Amino acid sequence: MEKLNSGSNQRSRLFMSKLLNALIRERTRKNITPDMIASHLGYDAGEYVRIEKGEQPLYLSDFFNICDLMCEDPREIIRDLAKD
Repeated sequence: MEKLNSGSNQRSRLFMSKLLNALIRERTRKNITPDMIASHLGYDAGEYVRIEKGEQPLYLSDFFNICDLMCEDPREIIRDLAKD
Protein backbone atom coordinates (compact mmCIF):
# COMPACT_ATOMS: atom_id res chain seq x y z
CA MET A 1 0.00 0.00 0.00
CA GLU A 2 2.88 2.37 0.77
CA LYS A 3 4.25 1.96 -2.77
CA LEU A 4 0.87 2.92 -4.24
CA ASN A 5 0.75 6.06 -2.13
CA SER A 6 4.32 6.96 -2.99
CA GLY A 7 3.62 6.75 -6.74
CA SER A 8 0.54 8.89 -6.31
CA ASN A 9 2.49 11.48 -4.32
CA GLN A 10 5.18 11.61 -7.01
CA ARG A 11 2.56 12.17 -9.73
CA SER A 12 0.92 14.88 -7.63
CA ARG A 13 4.23 16.68 -7.11
CA LEU A 14 5.04 16.41 -10.82
CA PHE A 15 1.63 17.81 -11.77
CA MET A 16 1.97 20.72 -9.32
CA SER A 17 5.46 21.46 -10.60
CA LYS A 18 4.17 21.56 -14.19
CA LEU A 19 1.21 23.71 -13.17
CA LEU A 20 3.39 26.23 -11.36
CA ASN A 21 5.79 26.36 -14.31
CA ALA A 22 2.87 27.00 -16.67
CA LEU A 23 1.62 29.85 -14.46
CA ILE A 24 5.11 31.36 -14.26
CA ARG A 25 5.52 31.08 -18.03
CA GLU A 26 2.18 32.84 -18.67
CA ARG A 27 2.87 35.45 -16.02
CA THR A 28 6.23 36.22 -17.60
CA ARG A 29 4.79 36.29 -21.12
CA LYS A 30 2.16 38.82 -20.04
CA ASN A 31 4.59 40.92 -17.98
CA ILE A 32 2.70 40.30 -14.74
CA THR A 33 4.92 40.51 -11.68
CA PRO A 34 4.68 38.30 -8.61
CA ASP A 35 3.84 41.47 -6.66
CA MET A 36 0.77 42.03 -8.84
CA ILE A 37 -0.43 38.47 -8.29
CA ALA A 38 0.29 38.62 -4.55
CA SER A 39 -1.68 41.83 -4.27
CA HIS A 40 -4.57 40.32 -6.26
CA LEU A 41 -4.64 37.29 -3.95
CA GLY A 42 -4.20 39.32 -0.77
CA TYR A 43 -0.76 37.85 0.03
CA ASP A 44 2.54 39.57 0.58
CA ALA A 45 5.03 39.17 -2.28
CA GLY A 46 7.31 36.84 -0.34
CA GLU A 47 4.46 34.48 0.43
CA TYR A 48 3.48 34.28 -3.23
CA VAL A 49 7.09 33.65 -4.28
CA ARG A 50 7.15 30.70 -1.85
CA ILE A 51 4.03 29.36 -3.58
CA GLU A 52 5.73 29.64 -6.98
CA LYS A 53 8.77 27.79 -5.60
CA GLY A 54 6.51 25.01 -4.32
CA GLU A 55 7.35 25.73 -0.69
CA GLN A 56 3.73 26.55 0.13
CA PRO A 57 0.56 25.04 -1.33
CA LEU A 58 -1.25 26.55 -4.29
CA TYR A 59 -4.93 26.47 -3.45
CA LEU A 60 -7.46 25.81 -6.19
CA SER A 61 -9.17 29.15 -5.52
CA ASP A 62 -5.80 30.91 -5.92
CA PHE A 63 -5.23 29.10 -9.22
CA PHE A 64 -8.58 30.36 -10.55
CA ASN A 65 -7.92 33.89 -9.27
CA ILE A 66 -4.48 33.93 -10.94
CA CYS A 67 -6.03 32.74 -14.21
CA ASP A 68 -8.65 35.48 -13.89
CA LEU A 69 -5.98 38.13 -13.35
CA MET A 70 -4.04 36.90 -16.40
CA CYS A 71 -7.24 36.59 -18.49
CA GLU A 72 -6.45 32.91 -19.06
CA ASP A 73 -8.91 30.05 -19.22
CA PRO A 74 -7.89 27.59 -16.49
CA ARG A 75 -9.18 24.71 -18.65
CA GLU A 76 -6.67 25.62 -21.36
CA ILE A 77 -3.80 25.56 -18.91
CA ILE A 78 -4.87 22.13 -17.66
CA ARG A 79 -5.32 20.85 -21.23
CA ASP A 80 -1.85 22.03 -22.16
CA LEU A 81 -0.43 20.17 -19.16
CA ALA A 82 -2.21 16.99 -20.23
CA LYS A 83 -0.49 17.16 -23.63
CA ASP A 84 2.98 16.92 -22.04
